[in-house]
Amino acid sequence: MWFVERTDYDEAISDGDLTIGELEGLDPLKGTASEFNEVLRPSEVENIAMLIVRLKGHLEDGRPFSANHVHVHMGHEPSTTNITIG
Repeated sequence: MWFVERTDYDEAISDGDLTIGELEGLDPLKGTASEFNEVLRPSEVENIAMLIVRLKGHLEDGRPFSANHVHVHMGHEPSTTNITIG
């Protein structure tokens, strides 16, 4: 798992491409997830789609991290992301 500042990421993808070299240049915090859970429920019939991603692990420097992302589409696109480091 790599964590980067959102504004840096947005700038890096503004040309439509993101390379590993560009990502490395964003000075990412790198880690490994020891727990990972993903729920993906696409729906072309009811216009209700859901993506939930939850993970926990440790950064290369030993600090713990957890991340939780929930995206539900029901005619609009609410999304929440919570990341905790340390």
